[in-house]
Amino acid sequence: MYSWIHRIRMALLGHHGEHVLQRSMMLLALIIGILGGLVATGFHELINVVRALCYGRGDSALQQFTQVPWYHLLLIPTLGGLAVGILVKLFGPKAAGGGVPDVMLAVARKGGVIHKAWVLTKTITSSITLGTGGSAGPEGPIIQIGSSIGSGIGQFFKLGPKQLRIALGCGSAAGIAAMFNAPIAGAFFASEVILGEFAGQAFGAVVLSSVASTVIARSFLGEAPAFSIPHYNLVHPAELFTYAWIGVVSAVIAVGFTLAMQVTQDGFHHLKRCPSFLKPAMGGLVVGAMGLARPELLGVGYEITTEALKGHLSLGVLALVLGGKFLATCFTVGSGGAGGVFAPSLVMGAVLGGAMGQIAADITPFAHSGSGAYAVVGMAAFFSASTHAPITSLLIIFELTGDYSLILPVMLGSVIAAIVSQKLLAGSIYTQPLLRQGINLREPLDVNVLRSVQVKQLTLKQPELIYKYTPFSEIYEHLVTSHHSEFFVQDEEGVLCGVISVAELRHSLHEYEDLRDVVIAADLMSPIEHYVTQEDTIDFAMRQFVCQEYDEMPVVARRDLPVPIGIIQRRDVMDAYNKEILRIDFAGSFSNRLNAVAHLGSWETIGGYVIAHVQNPAHFCGKTLEQLDLRAIYGVQVMLIEDPTQDKAHRYLFPDKNTRLELGQNMILFGTRQQIRYMTGLSVSPQPLPPDDPTLPPAKHCPVTDDE
Repeated sequence: MYSWIHRIRMALLGHHGEHVLQRSMMLLALIIGILGGLVATGFHELINVVRALCYGRGDSALQQFTQVPWYHLLLIPTLGGLAVGILVKLFGPKAAGGGVPDVMLAVARKGGVIHKAWVLTKTITSSITLGTGGSAGPEGPIIQIGSSIGSGIGQFFKLGPKQLRIALGCGSAAGIAAMFNAPIAGAFFASEVILGEFAGQAFGAVVLSSVASTVIARSFLGEAPAFSIPHYNLVHPAELFTYAWIGVVSAVIAVGFTLAMQVTQDGFHHLKRCPSFLKPAMGGLVVGAMGLARPELLGVGYEITTEALKGHLSLGVLALVLGGKFLATCFTVGSGGAGGVFAPSLVMGAVLGGAMGQIAADITPFAHSGSGAYAVVGMAAFFSASTHAPITSLLIIFELTGDYSLILPVMLGSVIAAIVSQKLLAGSIYTQPLLRQGINLREPLDVNVLRSVQVKQLTLKQPELIYKYTPFSEIYEHLVTSHHSEFFVQDEEGVLCGVISVAELRHSLHEYEDLRDVVIAADLMSPIEHYVTQEDTIDFAMRQFVCQEYDEMPVVARRDLPVPIGIIQRRDVMDAYNKEILRIDFAGSFSNRLNAVAHLGSWETIGGYVIAHVQNPAHFCGKTLEQLDLRAIYGVQVMLIEDPTQDKAHRYLFPDKNTRLELGQNMILFGTRQQIRYMTGLSVSPQPLPPDDPTLPPAKHCPVTDDE
């Protein structure tokens, strides 16, 4: 068994050609699809089991909610929220929410790396939330669960970042396809929303996973579409104006839903005196109280969606369900419940479209389709506005309903909804939480890094402060003893009023005798225009540095009262940026390469260079990197020092010139294969030789071989 795993791993690492790599990725996509289909089916059944245990058995979820005593509708969602709160407290915040933003962030910024523990924790917490009546959907969690499976399999096979992202996308496609019985929509959702691309190799693998997952799910759950509805047609061309308005109104309400989710999450977050594990219980209590009035608001809501799509609901009921589902979902997910917003978007879109269809039939003179047709378009438009994914919304509605006759209205409503929502709000319901953290997936990595670190995360230094009436003679004493490049001037109340450049001050030293008793700090200072607070990002700090020529900038407690509490230097910002880039790189692509380097001995990069894992030669031990001067002598750069005796958090050390090599440690080196073999193959320090010298000796310590 190990041999075929090793062969697949070698192919995926690119050691046997591009055609083998593609075949291996397709095989891996098939495996991910099968596993994703099995897990999604199990997740679907687990939700049903939890609901049956809490409410008893029934033909539908709505029947289960209506057959219990009224106090059960209050008690069960509350206890479900409490259970989820305790699990989130134990296993961390990743066990809550829908998880799609985390998956998108893993694709864009972490090289496709997702923690494998997400599979179990998200499955348990989501099944409890949905099974006890929480107003959320299973699709968000299954995307995260499927993505975790794909990423975990990719990490097992030591995939590089590109292939690992594809594996993650395969997992998310498998989850959506199996949960919705919609293979085309699953593939396009993973490509459009998760991966953000329709590239050939990626799309082919995603489609294969989606198909395999659907086959598995259909064998257990059947082949019927999620919603069984009548056949609808476009009755009159003028109806397109009504469908266009459904797109506009859906966009407005979808944007309001996204913002309301943020407000609810912030509201629960600011309940400082309330223990965090009680907050989902509070949300469950509110949702349970709403379920007393309308049991349709509990759970996923597919039954009420089907009724809206069939045109069986009155205008009053449609409006009530729209407002109730809006609030119930905000309280379920915003309080910390584990569930997605995918299904609630479909529910709200369906009842919104149905309501607008009934209104249009009453006020317009031309013939109309039934309100169910408008519910179909509303469902597509609301989903498109929420996710900014019009292509996926088209396909998923057609697969959910099995009816392609409304293609023109659905296309029109979806596209208009996406355009209007993007004009009203930059982020979708998935990307808006990331934007609030300063992470814009459409912007380059460096901009997001600068916006993700705050000034308070830097180490503040003590400023050189001078009173504005300080005479020149005392300023001169500061100049002699201080290592700062700027002196900051304060008034009587400690408020900053100016800055003195040390470089400019030195130009006045030849006039010291004439100025010592005449000039004061206020005469020498320049107005201070740029400073930052601890809450500002290093992106803002960098832009302030660009606007000034000084290398130091004061950090103040309040912008309206600039009393300094420390300073940051230009190099502090650059150091923070570089460390964050390294952290992101280690969390993603480079961490996978380190695993491969440790396993294989080396990793081929570009231009003939390799990253190699080398045991410290005995004759190097006890010496510092400055003494060895490996870069000058051998042309080899020491990237990391590995201490195998340490745990993962402390295993790797960033070396500097004073780092002393110890016996039993390993080096992670960067250089050509010949340079590294040459360095590790000699027992004495030689003169440098050309990298392509054919007389280079064989390696004695480095596990880098020519046949890798």
